[in-house]
Order: sequence, then C-alpha cells, then structure tokens
Amino acid sequence: MQQIGTLLAQTENGFQGSAYTVVTPTMEIALWILIGLLALSSIVTVAYLVPMLLQMKRTLDEAERAAKKLNEDILPSVEQMVKDTAPTVSIVMTRVNQVTQSMDSVVTGVNSLLQFAPYLLKSGIPKTFGILSGIMSFFGRLGKKGKNKGGKHE
Repeated sequence: MQQIGTLLAQTENGFQGSAYTVVTPTMEIALWILIGLLALSSIVTVAYLVPMLLQMKRTLDEAERAAKKLNEDILPSVEQMVKDTAPTVSIVMTRVNQVTQSMDSVVTGVNSLLQFAPYLLKSGIPKTFGILSGIMSFFGRLGKKGKNKGGKHE
C-alpha cells in the first residue's frame, strides 16, 4: 500500500498545506512503462500518419494538375463546341416545336372524328364500305382471271 503524507511548506506568505504521494519503486517502474507505451504509441501514430499525409499531398497535387489541364485545355474546346452547336440546337428546337403544333392539330382532328364516329356508324357508312369492298373484290377476281388465262399455254 502506498503512504500518503502531508508536509507543510513555508512560503513567503506563510504556511500552506500540500499533499504528496510517496512513490514506491514498483510504482516508478509502472510509470516508466506507461511513459514508454505512450511514447511508442506516439511513434506508431506518427509512422502511420506521415505516409498517409504524403499520399494525400501527392493526390492533391495530381488533382491540381488535372484541374489546371481542364481549365487550360479542355474547357475552352468544350466552350467552343457549345457555341458552335447552339444555332443547330435552336433550329432543331424550332422544328420540334412545329412538329408538336402539327401533332396537336392531328390529335384535335382525330378527336373530332371520334366524336362523329357513332353518328357515322348509325348512318349507313358500314353498308357503303361493305358494298365498296365487294366491288373491289369483284374487280380483283376479274384481274386474276385475266392473268391466269393469258399465262397458261394449252
């Protein structure tokens, strides 16, 4: 066990109470071991951090070179390409707008046709299409008969 003693020290202003710990040789060895472990952990930490910081510096230097190259070489050419393609994009967008307006007219026309579809179906249009279909099939058969007669050698 350790002994704790109180010593009185005389200072310029008078007496002041101080508490001191008596250090035994075993405690002194333990303290030196702890100080050594602390120093060793500091060395390991520095040995780990220094290469990591050097690699980070190399990476940042490389990123800086890449950023400079981007600003000096690539960015002006991209800017010029954008300036060159802007009129073409404007023309294409104008044409797309015209097509969109045309499609709007087509959709409006189809909508109008669909509104009249029930009336057309009730008014006899299907009969008319049936008659026209029959006439066309009749003329189609006549055309096939004429081709078959001329194509055979008897």
